[in-house]
Amino acid sequence: MLKKDFFDKLADGLTLSIGSNLSLIVHTVVFAAFFAFYFLGVDLDRILLVLTTVVSLEAIYLSVIIQRSVNKQSLRVDRMIVEIKGNTVTHLKDPMDKVIGDIKIELDELSSRIMPLEKIHGKK
Repeated sequence: MLKKDFFDKLADGLTLSIGSNLSLIVHTVVFAAFFAFYFLGVDLDRILLVLTTVVSLEAIYLSVIIQRSVNKQSLRVDRMIVEIKGNTVTHLKDPMDKVIGDIKIELDELSSRIMPLEKIHGKK
């Protein structure tokens, strides 16, 4: 097993917390707070400019962090596949190759679903 550096730990922690209920609540409160500035006299165009900039930067960073976690997970799966193949009895290799192929197809489908999200959120 590879030793996790600071950025691996950060990416894993953020990836786990991004989809949480707390994250949804925090984002909702922050977005509402931005619009509350309108009632305090701040120009709506300025609020929308700052909000759009913040959301765009967040999307870029989140897509990079999520992609880092996906890449790391893919490496783990590849290592597990090599280990499984190495420990498989010869007469089971053909069925195991089919199972491994199915797993890779699933990973490719997941990756193809992530790519449009990255394009939407600004990662090029």
